[in-house]
Amino acid sequence: MKIYSITDNQIFPFLMIDDFFDEEVLKSIWNELNFYAGKTYLETEIIAQSKGKPMGTVKRLYLDTIYNGNQRHISDILVNFPGKRLWSTEIIQAYKKTVPSWVTFWSSNKDTTQLGYMENGDYYTAHFDVSQHTALVWLYKEPKKFKGGDLIFTQSKMNVECRNNRMVLFPSYYFHAVSKLEMNKEDIGKGYGRWVLTNFSSHC
Repeated sequence: MKIYSITDNQIFPFLMIDDFFDEEVLKSIWNELNFYAGKTYLETEIIAQSKGKPMGTVKRLYLDTIYNGNQRHISDILVNFPGKRLWSTEIIQAYKKTVPSWVTFWSSNKDTTQLGYMENGDYYTAHFDVSQHTALVWLYKEPKKFKGGDLIFTQSKMNVECRNNRMVLFPSYYFHAVSKLEMNKEDIGKGYGRWVLTNFSSHC
């Protein structure tokens, strides 16, 4: 893992980690992603609404609704993210040095994990998440078949490039958006888009 404390804008600092999963874990996670892609879970397109206008388009599902209770161990995604990786001592210590509100991440006792997939034309306008901390991990098949899909922190005007196996952790109240994806016609519908694992954590 390569850990970066992004503090260019001191009001909206965040943590970024490249090579978040090792190769063995990545292989197991891709097996799970390919399973979902071959089923009907991601066929329904979700369109968020704000004042009657679409905020964006994305296909998604909440893994906690599939693997509820004592079934979380069945999902390699839930075992490794957030399980073994996100709440590791190394990441908590790095977050502590980066974000003043790190303590509410460290003391989290409630979380949900969402799986999302975006292809050509998909986007998400500026919004905040109803949790205390948000962690994103981007995954896509190499070589990269799309442009866009970057994370934009709109208040600090900072753009975070969508890179394979990159994790970004930040307080959920930061307004953030996703730039529109662009793909060649021949690559659409083949799973070459942008997967994102999102974990929302809070303390209750």
